[in-house]
Amino acid sequence: MLLRAEKAESASVETPAEKATRSVRLRYALYAGIVVAAAVFLPMVAGRLAEETGLGESFVGSLFVAATTSLPEVVVTIVAVRMGAPDLALGNILGSNLFNVVILGLDEFWYTPGLILEDASPHKVFSVLGVLLMYGAIALWTTPLRGLITRRIAGLSLGAWLLVAIYASTQVTLFLLT
Repeated sequence: MLLRAEKAESASVETPAEKATRSVRLRYALYAGIVVAAAVFLPMVAGRLAEETGLGESFVGSLFVAATTSLPEVVVTIVAVRMGAPDLALGNILGSNLFNVVILGLDEFWYTPGLILEDASPHKVFSVLGVLLMYGAIALWTTPLRGLITRRIAGLSLGAWLLVAIYASTQVTLFLLT
């Protein structure tokens, strides 16, 4: 009976590795909770910013909200690139984009006045065109034109400059339409 009590007592003692794992899980849950809490308020703050500055919801959403909510992808991608894991970096960005588009479709459950894309600003078409052009540029990297698009100019490939130019021109267009 004494042996059973000793076994039960030793089974309940947490090893240092288990303590570390539990600590990491708790911190992860805490930080995830902070991100979710901040995300709940972000649309309200962004809507107010759009209203008070006159910049419009399309522009504020496409620039400020998108940049803010993309910061985790930026960090993960930089770390992946520095680790020498380009597939992880591309998978993170492209997978996140795909997932975000699915979210747009699922948001129809919560948007009861009608259809989101039908009720959104007609200026959103420029965001869609920008995204399509950017994906077209990315697709060029997988074609025989790869040699042209991967030439470096001022430290970046021609394809990277093309992505930056499309993004900038899309944002300027949205700003001018505000």
